[in-house]
Amino acid sequence: MKRIFQEFISFLKIQLLGVFIGFFFSVITNNIQYLYGYILVALVMTNCIGYMNFLFYSLFEKYFQEKIKSRVYYVLPGILATSLGFELGSFLNWKLFNVKIYNPEMHGIILVIYAIIGALISLSLYSYSKLEYRLEKKIKENEKLKRLKIQAKLDELQSKLNPHFLFNTFNSIIELVHDQPEKVEKMILNLSDIYRKILSLNENNLININEEIDLIKKYLTIEKIRMNERLTYSIDLDTKCTEVKIPPFCIEVLVENAVIHGISKKREGGNIKVSIRKKENRCIIEIEDNGKGFKKIDSEGFGLYSVEERLKLIYNNNYKFNIIKNNPGTKVIMEVPINEDSFSR
Repeated sequence: MKRIFQEFISFLKIQLLGVFIGFFFSVITNNIQYLYGYILVALVMTNCIGYMNFLFYSLFEKYFQEKIKSRVYYVLPGILATSLGFELGSFLNWKLFNVKIYNPEMHGIILVIYAIIGALISLSLYSYSKLEYRLEKKIKENEKLKRLKIQAKLDELQSKLNPHFLFNTFNSIIELVHDQPEKVEKMILNLSDIYRKILSLNENNLININEEIDLIKKYLTIEKIRMNERLTYSIDLDTKCTEVKIPPFCIEVLVENAVIHGISKKREGGNIKVSIRKKENRCIIEIEDNGKGFKKIDSEGFGLYSVEERLKLIYNNNYKFNIIKNNPGTKVIMEVPINEDSFSR
C-alpha cells in the first residue's frame, strides 16, 4: 500500500512538472494562447523521461544492487534514461502533434544538454537516497537504543522484584517457621519457583499469558499466607487467551501494585480481581482492587511507567492502557492485539 501511494505521488509530480514546463515556455515565447498545446507537448516529454528513469533504475536496482550504491553507477542510468526519454518524447510529439522539438542540426547539442540534465537529476536522487538511508539508519539506531533502555529497565525490575516482597516473605517465614512449618515450606517453594522463572526470562522478549498467570498465582499464594484473611483474590482467564504473548511482568507488576499500594495499606485488606478475556482479535486484561487506591491517577510510578513503555515498544500504538480510580480502589485495563503481526520486532 505504501509503495502504491509513493508511485501515485511520483506520477502526480511528473504531471505537475509537465504542466509547469508547458506554462513556462508558453509565457517566455509569448504564446499564451497556445498554452494547452504547450502543456500537452511538455507532458509527453516529462512522462517519457520520468518513466524511462523509473524503468532504468528498477532494472539497475534489480541486477546491479551493489554497484548502484556508487555515485558513478547511480548517475549512468539517469543519463541513459533521460537521453532515451527525450528521444522517445520527441518522436511521440512529432507523430502525435506534428511538433518538432529541435532542428536536426541541433540534435547532438540537445542530447548533450539532456545528458547533463540527467546527470544532475541522478545526483539529486542519489543525494536524496543517501539522506533517506541515513535517516532510516538513525531511526533504527534510536529504536535499538530505546529497546536497550527498556531491556535495562526490565533487567532492573527483575533484579529487584520486589525487595519489599522478598523481605516481607522472609519476615513471615521467620514468624511461621516454628508454629506453621507447612506454610513455610509452601512459601519457600513458591518463592523459589518465582525467582527461577524471573532468571529464566532474561533472554525472552515475550511470555505466554498462562506463564505470567502461573507466576502471579505463586506470588499471590505467598502474599495470602502472609496477610491471611486480609487478602482475597480471583483470576478469570479465558482459555482463548492462554497462548497470547505479552511483555513479561506486565500483569505481575500491576497485581503487585494492587497488593502493595492498595490492599496492604488498608487495615481490613481487600480483594484483587484479575480478568483476561478475548474480544474479537484483542486481548482485554483487567486488574481491579478495592484497596486504598491512588491519590493521583497517572503512570509515573516505575512499575506502571515500565509497563506502558514496554507495551508501546512491542505494539507501537496498537494497544490501550488505562488507569481508572474506583470507589474504593483502582482498576487498570490493558488491551493488546492477539495477532503477532502487530508486534514491533
